[in-house]
Amino acid sequence: MRFRGEIFTLAKLISPITQQEFFDCYNEQLPIFIHGGTASRFASLFSASDVVDIIQKQTFPSSRIRITRSGRDIPPMFYSTRQASPRMDLSRIRGILNKGASLVVCGLEETHRSIGDLAQALELEFSSNVWANAYLTTKQGGAFNVHYDNHDVIVLQISGSKRWHLFGRTEEYPVHICDSARDIAPKAEEKIDTLCAGEVLFVPRGVWHRAEVVDSPSFHITIGIKGDTGAEFVRSAAKDITRQALFRKYLPRVGGEHLLLEHEKKLKDFLHDWVEELSVKSFLDDRDADRPTRSEIVPWDSILIDSETKIWLALRRRSPVSDLDKAEIRVGGKSHKLRPMDRLILQVVGERGIVRFNELIICARATGEIIDEIELATTLTDLAENGLLNISTETEASESQREGRTID
Repeated sequence: MRFRGEIFTLAKLISPITQQEFFDCYNEQLPIFIHGGTASRFASLFSASDVVDIIQKQTFPSSRIRITRSGRDIPPMFYSTRQASPRMDLSRIRGILNKGASLVVCGLEETHRSIGDLAQALELEFSSNVWANAYLTTKQGGAFNVHYDNHDVIVLQISGSKRWHLFGRTEEYPVHICDSARDIAPKAEEKIDTLCAGEVLFVPRGVWHRAEVVDSPSFHITIGIKGDTGAEFVRSAAKDITRQALFRKYLPRVGGEHLLLEHEKKLKDFLHDWVEELSVKSFLDDRDADRPTRSEIVPWDSILIDSETKIWLALRRRSPVSDLDKAEIRVGGKSHKLRPMDRLILQVVGERGIVRFNELIICARATGEIIDEIELATTLTDLAENGLLNISTETEASESQREGRTID
């Protein structure tokens, strides 16, 4: 799936291993170092100069930019100007980073187009929430001491290199980060390896780890992946239980123990039948249907379509369009009635990932349908305005000029 410029699908991200090899490790929650990528492989995705641009233009929410050392944040007053309205100061930041601290930029998927495209592509693959943070370290040191995360992490080494120390787990599938004294990292290191520019590391949740700079400056992106758990399934289902008068009734505390036992039996009998009717698939389908889309259509702009117009899904989950035989689908919390042309377009775009208008015409006609190009363009516009598709007429040249890049 290639949206704009150079965008990485999961398969491209983890090359040279296969997607099936990666999913085997992902499902078994086994860490894996992926070597062999070219050093410049992620250079077009995000760079240290992008971080400098963010700081200079002050276009990024300051709350999402941190400087941290050994797991502790440094107060912004130490790297901001002494003005009535403080701004981040590059010279002060440089001085702090030279002492072994790391600059952290959070939530890139919401503000940076290329990272946002990557996050959307990965959400479609994992059917899970995905976000991205950047870490820049210019000297020996690191942002965190040994720790674990309550979500899976994919590390993309952009430049420089880091040596990663992976330990075991103290809890399987953690949903919270515990700071208690008993929560101590295992002493035995299970894996030690160095990640160089263009290489990838997968760290499952719960695996204790730490990283140290080998070749500075080191710049990497961490992609967080957080799926739905059985506990969330139960909590969601339990919300409906209060519709039953039996479960709104007080538990009998007076009148004898036999009343409490009788009430307990009624509760258990009801729960037994109720549990049998629950469906994990329905729970996930509802979650997916309520997930906001990543529509980029500007409401007041006209949508212009020509032969080179690029079309791709605005969805972050595949399930709403996985069964196009339905009369209607729910996407972004809204219901959409499907016409035959809607189904045809969503099917082609869903299979191809991204398609130009002239390619869409060819694919649509290959199904044997008689396609009217005007009707096709009108339907595309409707789907885009309803947040199901994104449409762009920008060429790669115009995008590069807008972003200050040149085309060879």
